Amino acid sequence: MSSDFHRKLGAMILLLAESRKVTRTELNKLLFFSDTVHFLKHEHTISGDDYFKRQFGPVPGHVDATRNTLVGLKFLTEQTRVMSLYYQYDYQTRGDNVDLDLVRSELDDDERSTLADVSKKLAKYSATALSSNSHRFEPWKSSSLEAKMEIERAKGDANLREWLRENDIAVPQFHE
Repeated sequence: MSSDFHRKLGAMILLLAESRKVTRTELNKLLFFSDTVHFLKHEHTISGDDYFKRQFGPVPGHVDATRNTLVGLKFLTEQTRVMSLYYQYDYQTRGDNVDLDLVRSELDDDERSTLADVSKKLAKYSATALSSNSHRFEPWKSSSLEAKMEIERAKGDANLREWLRENDIAVPQFHE
């Protein structure tokens, strides 16, 4: 992978789209929940990217450039489907063009574990459900539209921790 885009964010995208097609919305929300869970456990995100409050939920600041680079390098396929009122974009990793062991080496064991856990346990949710759920919790709730979200606010959200536990995703308790 090239050094001119976020290597960890690129690795996250390729690993999330490795075993199944994901829509753009699903991808953005899985990135957000993976980074949030990792932050709650380790005090830092996996991607190192900032998230911004967009209409359909949190979006990493460099995701478009990173995803487009991966598509341009033919590491990631992009399919466009015309829906009734919008376009839907689907992504999947091109295993024939990507050394997935090299991609995995971009992340440490804890980061790979968090990504795999969140991806597996939230796979049951549609893009719409993931988006709706991302709107229920901090830092989404306290952010203005288009503003940078303060991921640290996730620590104080007992509802987020409860939802993650309901989905069998372990996170530590925080006392305020």
